[in-house]
Amino acid sequence: MNYGANIVKTRNNVERKHETPPWIRSDIKLRELLQKHFPKQQTNPRQRAQAGRWAVVIHRYFRMEQTDSQIEFDMAWKPGTVGSLVQQIRHAIAGLRLDGKPRSLRGRGRPKKQKPQDLESIHNDELKSKTENAHNRQRSLEQGAHLPGASTPTGYPAELVT
Repeated sequence: MNYGANIVKTRNNVERKHETPPWIRSDIKLRELLQKHFPKQQTNPRQRAQAGRWAVVIHRYFRMEQTDSQIEFDMAWKPGTVGSLVQQIRHAIAGLRLDGKPRSLRGRGRPKKQKPQDLESIHNDELKSKTENAHNRQRSLEQGAHLPGASTPTGYPAELVT
């Protein structure tokens, strides 16, 4: 008879909540999944380590159907590590973000400046306004705007310009 907190037996026939996709047993599909989510694993040591953890979890949890606590004990990982990796892998398989948040509709990075109008159109607008001002001045001169107190084409009052 054993007393205390001894582990007597592990549960082997545990029902899984989620269905495992059948293609997960294919090595080619596994390589494609890891290459898609860790594209720099050949050169980046952090990505290589994370891809290795995913490969271990996929092989042992999904293919061999070991429990998460068995994998954590054998790999000397903290409790909950396999559970979070399984959740990330399930999100990746479903095409979602790994943290479970919805994908943003905006593009990546800082928003770009709004493009100003073409320089030609700005230049043309300025020319139009200048010619309109010149035509308006000419019309005012023709209509007798040289009355006392009225301005001349130079902009000075008529009394000052003689």
